Amino acid sequence: GIETKIGHIKYSIHSHEGVIFRLVWSLSLNRLLTVSDDRTVRVWKFPPLPRNDQHSGVSNLLEEFVGWGHVSRLWDAIFLPSSNDSSEYIEFATASEDGTIRLWSTKHAESVAVLRGHVGSVWRLVSCQNGQVIFSGGNDCCVRTWDVAYQRLSSPVAL
Repeated sequence: GIETKIGHIKYSIHSHEGVIFRLVWSLSLNRLLTVSDDRTVRVWKFPPLPRNDQHSGVSNLLEEFVGWGHVSRLWDAIFLPSSNDSSEYIEFATASEDGTIRLWSTKHAESVAVLRGHVGSVWRLVSCQNGQVIFSGGNDCCVRTWDVAYQRLSSPVAL
């Protein structure tokens, strides 16, 4: 027979009120991004892993940020390099069923820019050129290119 080994859970997240569609990890920021059908994006700070001999149970990750703004489910998220010299704030983008992409900074309680251009859901995001450009793929069978540097400059809320 096949032997199944059950692993020991070190951390747990219990905050979303719906299905979690995407998890994105940043090793350099030591942060986790999650998006869900509850229409939120969340940033989690990952505390240092306890040594096995010091761990007595399941710990919760530290929820650092909750973003509301999309009117439908969120499908994807990506971290973006910070636009300022301070690593104090985390910047990222989200893609949604509402057909928009939103740019976020943990410095603000809401998204700092909304990118519109797809017809239907925006399913995937990827960044290049050190986060200055985002490519998005949507339900409209199109890949669109977005100039993040321009969006940062033209946003009424400074990232």
